[in-house]
Amino acid sequence: LNQLKLAFNTALKKLNPLFKVSSVVVVPSLPRTASNKVMRRVLRKEFTQQPKHSKI
Repeated sequence: LNQLKLAFNTALKKLNPLFKVSSVVVVPSLPRTASNKVMRRVLRKEFTQQPKHSKI
């Protein structure tokens, strides 16, 4: 897990300041449609329902 955090932080440093990530939420799997697209609406709904998220 520490190695993942280190890799993530290294990747964040390479991003343009306009695309900085404020928090990351780890989920076991992503909800997908029949055509295998990520259902962002469902993720957004789940994200707003949870009171606290861990920051990496």
